[in-house]
Amino acid sequence: MLAFAQQVSKFVEDTITDPWTAEFAFGDGATRPQVVVAPPEQQEQLCTVYGGTDDIKGKITVTVKEGRVMDHDGISIELIGRTEILESPEVTDYKNITNFVRLSRDVTPAGRFGAGSHELEFAFENVSKEHESYYGRFAIIRYMIRITASRGFKGDFVADHDFVVQLIDQELPPFEKNPPIQLDVGVENCIHISFCYAHSHYPLDSILTGCIVFQAVRLNIVSMETSILRIETIIPRDPQDARLVHSQAIAKMECMDGTPARGDSIPVRWPLNGLGLGPSRCHPRVSVKYQIRLSLVDEKGRQFFKTCDIALYRLRLAGDNPSWFHAEDTLRWRDYDARTTWQPVNLSALASRRR
Repeated sequence: MLAFAQQVSKFVEDTITDPWTAEFAFGDGATRPQVVVAPPEQQEQLCTVYGGTDDIKGKITVTVKEGRVMDHDGISIELIGRTEILESPEVTDYKNITNFVRLSRDVTPAGRFGAGSHELEFAFENVSKEHESYYGRFAIIRYMIRITASRGFKGDFVADHDFVVQLIDQELPPFEKNPPIQLDVGVENCIHISFCYAHSHYPLDSILTGCIVFQAVRLNIVSMETSILRIETIIPRDPQDARLVHSQAIAKMECMDGTPARGDSIPVRWPLNGLGLGPSRCHPRVSVKYQIRLSLVDEKGRQFFKTCDIALYRLRLAGDNPSWFHAEDTLRWRDYDARTTWQPVNLSALASRRR
């Protein structure tokens, strides 16, 4: 009786579980940057980074479990680029999915795979990758390699793995079109603060530098912080529908705690590398922009804030880099200063003119 129960259990297990697993390896993945992404309804994946004109090559190792076989009507490998957009925040189980790239290669005719490992190579050359990968709150722009083993009425076996596409901007705007940011925040006869940042356009691996000057302080300030916000906007298909907007604080930095005196100034030096930022992009249905926000809180809990837009550019392919806030990396700030070619800006003089 026990042997029969074991046979039944094994039959059920063989029926409801896949007899195979697929492992993806990109041809030059060891020499390329790597990033961690979380595709929808999947675990986090370590993905290889490619540029907009790079060829996608590699191999898939199909492993059939011991004691099992896999009969199939043919195996194909696809490169898919798609957008997944949440049309309504109330209906989270439905997304509008559109494939803007889909290429397929038949790699194996109908047959049988026995137990063990089987390698299948793929190559997709001269593929147009017009959009940068993006994983947001309401929208996802993703690229993937998918392997499909057709089995007819038995159901197909499908496995996929994402890779990341990064598009390189040619260059930053010239200095004349990249002016400093100069803004004021405050309440009349209570508080007046001027803050300036050296530029309005930054590369993703640069350092945001600025200066905060207190012109008038008649409130007891408890804390002050600056933050970088990512604003994701979904453009509806029907112009009469409302846009979906999601604001997320990517990073925060406390500038001070306590009440400053009139004329005090605080330098701001904020490395952007390692913060998980991406370039400012505009997809036909997805807009991504970034803002700097300065917020103050007084002893009564009142909050004063001001935001301004900044544009971020990608000048090279990059993976998940550590933040520059670590002590052992502070020397890299000096390296950045040595190689920067931007025209220096006297931030204190700019702030003083606004008094």
